[in-house]
Amino acid sequence: MAGHPQASQPLALRHHHTRIRPCSNQWIKISQLSIKFISALKSSQSNVLYMLLSSKFSFSFDPLNSSWFNVDPPLVWRTNSIVARVGDSVVVAGGVCQFEEPLHHQLRNHQ
Repeated sequence: MAGHPQASQPLALRHHHTRIRPCSNQWIKISQLSIKFISALKSSQSNVLYMLLSSKFSFSFDPLNSSWFNVDPPLVWRTNSIVARVGDSVVVAGGVCQFEEPLHHQLRNHQ
């Protein structure tokens, strides 16, 4: 239609730092954001999503993950631990650590 601008199409990812806008065929430079840390979000059950680092433990029970609880991390760092919600508590259990220690599980109450 003459005189009407075309609807803007979504940007297509071309490179980590540039994108091309298909309707105008122009390259746009994207500035990199400052990232403090990166960690994978995990879920061992369908009702809890969590991020477990040696310095931070965050979890969400909200189906849309809009409410997050940030607490101290477990006392001993473990890889492949199991994180589960039991009632109003979060349990971190098992996993591999580099030495024997008596605390093989920890319980956190989010309230």
